[in-house]
Amino acid sequence: MSKKGLIGKTAVLAIIAAFSVMLILLTTQNETQVKEKQVLPVRTVYAEKGDLEKLLHISGFVESETMITILPRIGGILTNVYVDMGDPVELDQVLASIDSEPYKLSFNQTQAAFFAAESTFKRVSSLYANKSVSQQNYDETKASYNTLKSAYELAKLNLSYTEVRAPIKGVVLEKHVSQGSMAAPNVPIVTIG
Repeated sequence: MSKKGLIGKTAVLAIIAAFSVMLILLTTQNETQVKEKQVLPVRTVYAEKGDLEKLLHISGFVESETMITILPRIGGILTNVYVDMGDPVELDQVLASIDSEPYKLSFNQTQAAFFAAESTFKRVSSLYANKSVSQQNYDETKASYNTLKSAYELAKLNLSYTEVRAPIKGVVLEKHVSQGSMAAPNVPIVTIG
């Protein structure tokens, strides 16, 4: 081989070697830059003084030593249910309302009849004291008065039962009905513990 051919081949090999070295350097530099660009997500904050708080949600059943299922004393449509599961209740708090219109009408009717019977009984009693009416007339008037007084007291009591109240202080463990449901003496409204 001639000297010129050997120099040419050496020059080509030197150029290839230089190109390879430059390529290796560029590749290594890109990898280093890529590695430098990968930043871990870290957030720094200043230290604060306070309480440590952690929330924990657990589902389960609550059992109570005393559980009372509330039943209404009268029937009707529930116009309102004021409590829900987990609500605290106080003694004598209104839990639900039953439609009171039929009971108001019954109360007004028996009240009018009772007041009329009371007036008649007072008049007949004063006449009986003067011996102006017979014993039988007095007894019949008294019986009518007592019957209408009982009916009046019952209508008054039933009207008061349109508000279903809590007999104890506690927490509503279960709600059995919703607004618009039909309430009856054997249908529970809520259970309180």
